[in-house]
Amino acid sequence: MDMASLSASPRTATGKGPARQLRRQGLIPAIFYGPGRDPRPLSVNSKDLRSIFLSGQHNLIRLTIQGDEAGEEKTVMLKDHQLHPVKRNLLHADFYEIDVNRPIETEVPLVLLGKPIGTDKGGLLQQIRVALTISALPLNVPMQIEVDISHLDLGDSLHVEELLAPEGVEIPYETNFTLATVAAPKGIKAEEEVEGEEGEGSAEEDEAS
Repeated sequence: MDMASLSASPRTATGKGPARQLRRQGLIPAIFYGPGRDPRPLSVNSKDLRSIFLSGQHNLIRLTIQGDEAGEEKTVMLKDHQLHPVKRNLLHADFYEIDVNRPIETEVPLVLLGKPIGTDKGGLLQQIRVALTISALPLNVPMQIEVDISHLDLGDSLHVEELLAPEGVEIPYETNFTLATVAAPKGIKAEEEVEGEEGEGSAEEDEAS
């Protein structure tokens, strides 16, 4: 997959005061860590990280820490982030270094393609899962998982075992959970229930006669 690039700078001052000062300068505090590494405080440009975040490319990022020898790039995941509760702007980020030769588990968006035939009959499409946990080598992590749902009729559901994962990608699951369903309108459900009751009544009358 394509990776976004981001530059970071080391920081020595920590705490709420220095963090507020960074944000006034258009920066946000961050932490870089990984296997065998002590957590390292950094600062990154708020606009640059926000652009990456909105693009959906934050699963894998090429991080360059200014001052490091030869500007070595590190492959990281945006492991965690904090948003302002009202403004929704980024306040803090955690970057976790990964080994590109070892599989990772991460979440990717689930995108439904097509219009279910059941919706033309009054059905309502309900997407139960908007993201999926996948396992893959870091460079094989897809931007999203796409699945065609145009075949779904009234009352039909799409389950995880029906998905065809991209090459090099696994979708681990223990139960065959539902991803999406086309629910029948209440009117149609009521009619089916009445018809079922009438059918049972007729059968009972036939047996009695």
